[in-house]
Amino acid sequence: MAYGDFAWKSAPLSGLAWPAATAIVYVGISIALASRVRASRGTIQAPSWLPAATIAHNIVLVVSSGIMFAGLALELLARARGSASAHFVVCADPLTERPTGPLYFWAYVYYLSKYYELLDTPLQLLRGKLPPNFGFQVYHHALVLIMGWGWLEYTPALWQIGMLFNTAVHVVMYYYFLCCTLGTPPAWKRNVTRFQIVQFVTSLGCFAWTSSLVILRGEACAGYRALLCSTAFNVTLLYQFVGIAKKSAGRPKTA
Repeated sequence: MAYGDFAWKSAPLSGLAWPAATAIVYVGISIALASRVRASRGTIQAPSWLPAATIAHNIVLVVSSGIMFAGLALELLARARGSASAHFVVCADPLTERPTGPLYFWAYVYYLSKYYELLDTPLQLLRGKLPPNFGFQVYHHALVLIMGWGWLEYTPALWQIGMLFNTAVHVVMYYYFLCCTLGTPPAWKRNVTRFQIVQFVTSLGCFAWTSSLVILRGEACAGYRALLCSTAFNVTLLYQFVGIAKKSAGRPKTA
């Protein structure tokens, strides 16, 4: 598949059955592993290879997130220059917007990366402890896979902003996890959650902008219904991250 000739409809894993089935299997495996951890009552010993695997996992996600951010940013600039406008970001024409070409190639890479990110949960559970906010983590990973598929299937407005924010957040977040695995946790843990909150607050502001074009100006924007679903999902994530931030604020600061 040539970079410039990317076409979503002919790409591997483009059918809804792939992310849906993967999400179901992921949730099932996560629940089974979590049940085993709870039943063990702290007696499970982590495999000797787990620290190295976790370090490698975090490095892959730091590097790949940075590459996706840069790749999408460059293609966004190229398209904006070519069309003399960036209006397509907030409201693309439903008659002409298609998930093809370099811009959507990066959306596809992002979508594929969500499959890889599912490894977060088993890698943490193999330590013999439930990760913090386990239920939220499983919910988030399972549904973001569907959301990534929806960006390509329905080409909704604002996906580019969502992807830029999310990949930037992941560079910071997985670098933090990497440092923790190496035994040198940074002192700015709470800023990771704050960055995530900024991400979702910004997404709501952008959604209001696009909605004003649809409702007040009568513009037809590609994938608006998919955008509604994505925004509803983001609201649930924002609610959870605000709760996490409040809990963190109530605890003494640690390195």
